[in-house]
Amino acid sequence: MVYVSPLTESETNSLQEVIRKHLSACTRIRATAILLSNQRMSLQGIASVSAVCRQTASIWLTNWKEQGLGGLIDKPRPGRPSELSVVQETEVIEMVEKTPRSLKQVLAEIEKRWNIRLSKSTLKRLCKKTGLSWKRVRKSLRSKRDDEAFSKAVEAIKIRLDQADKGELDFFYFDESGFTLEPCVPYAWQRIGEQIEVPSSKSKRLNV
Repeated sequence: MVYVSPLTESETNSLQEVIRKHLSACTRIRATAILLSNQRMSLQGIASVSAVCRQTASIWLTNWKEQGLGGLIDKPRPGRPSELSVVQETEVIEMVEKTPRSLKQVLAEIEKRWNIRLSKSTLKRLCKKTGLSWKRVRKSLRSKRDDEAFSKAVEAIKIRLDQADKGELDFFYFDESGFTLEPCVPYAWQRIGEQIEVPSSKSKRLNV
């Protein structure tokens, strides 16, 4: 049978600490496997409990023997080098902000300018990494309103609400339901905490 060498008290305490506190579930499972082997559980038994094959469990024991705790922790895995330089990434985000509703146009521009073919998923990851989020564009009348008249209306409403709180008047809210013939509001890539606004145009309404 294959077992780990008898553990010292210090090693046992370290493994128990890993099981209690380590962020990686895989590392916690490996630490548990070492403790089970120290209790003379068979390699097949450890594999069954850990839901891995016998060979994987054997590798864990070998790594523990050769590297100790370090052998139970996943090593950093370098990802594929980015096809874009830092400067190019900045320019790509500027392209996205110019056409936030169409990544296809940005991908075509990247290929045309630098002869680099990116997948849409790669471009999405870059957008998210730089603080962009895919969310709805907001319809707004902000660009059409009279700011002075709007401020006066807000103040007037506050006065009425204050009077209602004091019981000087009854305040009622009304809402209007209807079917709008305006197209649905589109989605676009936007900075987190910011929102693209498009002017809301008047259309025919079918009131019910």
